[in-house]
Amino acid sequence: MRSFIQYITELGDSSYQHFRVTPENSTSHYHLYKIKHPTEENKDIDVVIRHDSETRNGPLNNAEVTFSRVKGFNRGQRYAQTNDMTPSESSKVFGAIHNIMKEHAAKNPHIKTYGFSSVKDEKGGREKLYKTITKKMGGTSKDLGSETMHLITRKNLIGEE
Repeated sequence: MRSFIQYITELGDSSYQHFRVTPENSTSHYHLYKIKHPTEENKDIDVVIRHDSETRNGPLNNAEVTFSRVKGFNRGQRYAQTNDMTPSESSKVFGAIHNIMKEHAAKNPHIKTYGFSSVKDEKGGREKLYKTITKKMGGTSKDLGSETMHLITRKNLIGEE
């Protein structure tokens, strides 16, 4: 049996199917993607990439990535916790998130940095997981007190020199 770290090390080797919900030609700063769990619809994941808005000094070149599992089909329901996924399922979810970020970076060259955060919990499991994934993607994690910000550059996502 593989350890959780072994599954995370294989990040991107396999992933769940995903698709873009926001039309390709959209000029919105908000881009919605879906990750489909192959057998359990209640484990589908929403992934949102939100570009920073322009300021009077010009565009900001960052994007925030959020990902949450939606319970059932009703968007009005609360997001479900993801702690009931197996290590293999978690690895495939993060593989899909990584692939979404890479695809998005390739189509949006003006975005230079992608970031997501983790709130520190009592056990530190989620934060440790996100730090491991961020490091695997070539990014950095910064402690902000009650949460940690994880940043990955476009260059690291798509392999630019």
